[in-house]
Amino acid sequence: MDIWIRALMAMNVFIYRLTRGRLGSKMAGQSVLLLHTVGHKSGAAYTTPINYYRDGEAYVVVASNWGKDSHPGWFYNLMHQGTATIQVKERKIRVRARQATGKVLFDTRLTQVCLHAIMELSLRVIFLLGQPLTLD
Repeated sequence: MDIWIRALMAMNVFIYRLTRGRLGSKMAGQSVLLLHTVGHKSGAAYTTPINYYRDGEAYVVVASNWGKDSHPGWFYNLMHQGTATIQVKERKIRVRARQATGKVLFDTRLTQVCLHAIMELSLRVIFLLGQPLTLD
């Protein structure tokens, strides 16, 4: 990944955590959450800022990897683990991940808006569903 993208993401995570999401929870007008995953090979903890959309109770994220041909590492870790923790502003939420496919994919508001990009680029759309946790 480009060094500037890594630096921007690290800065966003730092500011988001420091301010409990008062800063860093919006980028270019889009809502941002922090996704906490564990590497399925390394066992290392990762925190990734990701744009999200709401679809009912679900947080919907797209594994776009900044337009690259491969999916981002967090996508593989999330699909392997099946669960993760997200931080949405000051709230931490334990979530289970479900990749949207078939009718579910086409019924989401996100897909209706971005259908061409999702299909053309083979992007993965993931629903994150869960329960609030207390913030450490």
